[in-house]
Amino acid sequence: MRISILLGAAALAATFLAAPDSHAQSTFSGFVCEVRYEPPTGQGTGSDGALFVTIRNAANCGGSQIASAQFCSSGATSSGCAAAVRQNITSLMGMYGQAYEAARAGKRVSLFTLACNNGGANCGRFLSLFAN
Repeated sequence: MRISILLGAAALAATFLAAPDSHAQSTFSGFVCEVRYEPPTGQGTGSDGALFVTIRNAANCGGSQIASAQFCSSGATSSGCAAAVRQNITSLMGMYGQAYEAARAGKRVSLFTLACNNGGANCGRFLSLFAN
């Protein structure tokens, strides 16, 4: 299991739902293999940085990769960010905590994505843990 911690922050419990919109949406179900927070770097991921999540079809980084997504914060301009959704630091750290726990415990997650600024796919919208 690959878990990168780039910020020593406590995970916060929160619910992450974005308002529905008409952008292209996808949903992926699998197991977190990698979760990584990167503070603001001037790379266009926003004022609070970004969270990167990769999921696979088996726990403990087994099987094959299903999807990866980048969750960006306010002010993001990167082509890898969803134009319709911007997370704040509380949301990013809460999702980090959920993803970390899911990876550690081998729990299934749902990863919801939207079209990116550049028209690409799989920019992060929200992450949800399955109750198991």
